[in-house]
Amino acid sequence: MPFCKECGTFYTRSIGICPKCNEAELLKMHKEEACPNDEEHKQKAKASWLKLILGLPAFILFIAGLYYIWHSLSR
Repeated sequence: MPFCKECGTFYTRSIGICPKCNEAELLKMHKEEACPNDEEHKQKAKASWLKLILGLPAFILFIAGLYYIWHSLSR
């Protein structure tokens, strides 16, 4: 059985490379691919805040308008 000199893991020859070291490399590569760059992240954050700032008051005004219409029709 081969012995990995970096991490000390025993593995079979059918695998070919150390599964523990290869897993760490794959996780590192996946993390780099998954993280968006700063500009893209800032644009998405700005868009979400803009939706919140405009959407919440619009929703409140909509509910107040419905209440006003309902209240005026019930008289």
